[in-house]
Amino acid sequence: MKVAQRRCGSGVSRDETRELPRPPSRIGEGGQDILPLQAGYSPGTLSIDSPPAGRPVMVPTVIRMPRVHCEGRPGVERQPAEPNLMRILIVTSCTGQKTVGHPRGLTGDDFAQGSAHVQEREVALADCLTPARDLYRGQQHVRLMRGVKGVAGRLETHLQVVSAGYGLIRGERKIAPYECTFSGRGKADLRAWADRLGIPAAFRALMADPYDLCLWLLGDDYLAACGIDSRLRLASPTIALCGSTASRNLPPLAGLTTVVLGNPEARRFSCGLVALKGDIAARLLTRLAETPDLLPTLIHPDTDLLELLERAQTALKAHATKAQANLAACRCASAATTNSEGKQELRSPRPGFCKLAP
Repeated sequence: MKVAQRRCGSGVSRDETRELPRPPSRIGEGGQDILPLQAGYSPGTLSIDSPPAGRPVMVPTVIRMPRVHCEGRPGVERQPAEPNLMRILIVTSCTGQKTVGHPRGLTGDDFAQGSAHVQEREVALADCLTPARDLYRGQQHVRLMRGVKGVAGRLETHLQVVSAGYGLIRGERKIAPYECTFSGRGKADLRAWADRLGIPAAFRALMADPYDLCLWLLGDDYLAACGIDSRLRLASPTIALCGSTASRNLPPLAGLTTVVLGNPEARRFSCGLVALKGDIAARLLTRLAETPDLLPTLIHPDTDLLELLERAQTALKAHATKAQANLAACRCASAATTNSEGKQELRSPRPGFCKLAP
């Protein structure tokens, strides 16, 4: 390596450099370069044991930088390509309407015969297997997925579906078209069927996994199938979008906030009642993607979530109305003039004459 020297004397100053041998480096624990403590070197700096008199050596400090871990190279780590995203867990319900159908799709009888039988039937329906997130086309699911796709790359969303046939499944899991529902079952029958599918146990395990926020988009039957009681422990702040009956039946759990949705809220947000949970969840995801610092306010027990979302909607409409008015004014700025032949023609405004409001 080259070490800079400054020699001063007789009123003359000049810089000199000379080569100093550097001992071979090695990689120590933590992936840092370590210089062995040999004669002529000290930790953190390079120095010469006996520099010539009157010729001080100026040696820079060696700064140790942690190595970056790369895939495929043991002991080396790669820096994340982008900052950590907020992790949102969404638990929603299946719907009767599906994007893929088959005359010999699965039924409740198939699921009653166990997972081995279901897997055999799935082999016969291999061409129809579809990720759960893409299979359902009920309005709640459609609106929810519209919001999920809209925040892709800004939020890390994890979708779980409570299915009356498959149980609690990930949104990425490929499943066959099926017809099975919780509707029409008595309480005891519904609970027995949910236990057979393993829904309560899977739900409890899922709630034990910490996220920045958890959303429940579940109706009365689906909440009952999850077996929610006072023994449930929530590892994440949780918002349940549900009806008034479900809100009364849910136990007071630490970390749980219920948001009641009914006909008044459907009119308030100009959305059908069937789709309302998906619509509110999509709005909430959008707000969090735009303003991540809003999370503590959203989960605060004194926050009126619907009012917060409504204010955001009002502000967005006002901005859109102003932009449209400016655009209309811009179009009207082209005035009619008369050319040399006496005919009317439109004169475009000067470039930059009209600007949309921010």
